[in-house]
Amino acid sequence: MPKRPLLILPTAAIADRVKMKTGFGSSNYHFPLPQKQKNKLTPQFESMLQKFITDSTEGIEPEYVLVLETTGKIDNFERAVRAVPGLEWLAEIDTDEIKADDDFFEITKIGKRLFYNQIDDITTKQSSDIWKVLKDNGFIDKNEYITDKPLDDFTKFIPESLAEYSDTIMSVINKKITDTKEKLMSGRLFLSMSNQQAMRDL
Repeated sequence: MPKRPLLILPTAAIADRVKMKTGFGSSNYHFPLPQKQKNKLTPQFESMLQKFITDSTEGIEPEYVLVLETTGKIDNFERAVRAVPGLEWLAEIDTDEIKADDDFFEITKIGKRLFYNQIDDITTKQSSDIWKVLKDNGFIDKNEYITDKPLDDFTKFIPESLAEYSDTIMSVINKKITDTKEKLMSGRLFLSMSNQQAMRDL
C-alpha cells in the first residue's frame, strides 16, 4: 500500500481562449510616445548587447539578468517573455516606489468638489460649475483627467461670477498637478535571464 494517496488528475482538454484586453499600462498614467521610448532605450540595449559580446569567449554566450521596469499593469507579460527564445523567466515583483519623471507620471484627476474643498467661500455648486467648464472646454476628459490642453487658456473660460477667484482657482489646479506628479507610482519589475541572441531579438 502506498504511503501517500494517489492523485487522480482529470483528462487533458483544450480550453476556449479568453480574449484579453489589449493596451499598455493604465489610463491614469502619462507615457512617452513610442518613438521617444525607442530613441531613449535603443542605446541602452545596444550597450548591453555590446557588453555581452565583449565578455563572451568564443563559443560561449554568458547569461545575465535582464530587469525591465514598467508603470501600471501589463497583461500576459510573462507569456510574452517566455515566447522569446533565450529569455528565461525569473520573477515578477510589484512595487509602489517608482519615482515620476518627465516621461512617466500619474495624470492629475480633477474632481467636482476640489474647489469647494480648497477655496473658502466656494459652494459645492460653484465648484461643480468650475469643473463643468474645465470638462466642456477640453481641459479635463470624461474620466476627469487633465488633458494636454494649455491650462493658461482656462482663465478666459472662468465664469464672470467667479472672476475674483481666478488666481486662486489656477493656483489650486497647479498645486494639484504638482502634488500628483510628485507621487510615487506603482508598477512591476520583471526579471529574466538572457543571452546574446535574446538581446538581439529584444
